[in-house]
Amino acid sequence: MINHNVPMLPKTYVHRVGRSARAGRFGEAVTFVTKHDLLLLRAIEEEVGKKLEELPVNHKEVTLYAGRVLASKREAEIKLDRQGIDEKEERYKRKELQLAGLSDGEVDAAMEGLRGR
Repeated sequence: MINHNVPMLPKTYVHRVGRSARAGRFGEAVTFVTKHDLLLLRAIEEEVGKKLEELPVNHKEVTLYAGRVLASKREAEIKLDRQGIDEKEERYKRKELQLAGLSDGEVDAAMEGLRGR
């Protein structure tokens, strides 16, 4: 399990990490931490009742990895936003057709025609 950011709530961290090891199986978690995350990290350590172990890393490799992760995350966000807009537009158009007095069958046919464009 890799946390690309430190969760704002310690219980969120516990939930995420708990998902990495289910039914007694072994699991590991890595969390990227910056100097700005130290208060959040201390709160997590208090919640779990132990000091978390630091894993020394090559900063150049982490920077490359983080850049790829951020780019992928942004692409996914854009895709989700676009889907949300499409769905809202479809609901609006369906409601518009219903208000114009079309039957459910006519609305469905009109929506299929629009999707086929």
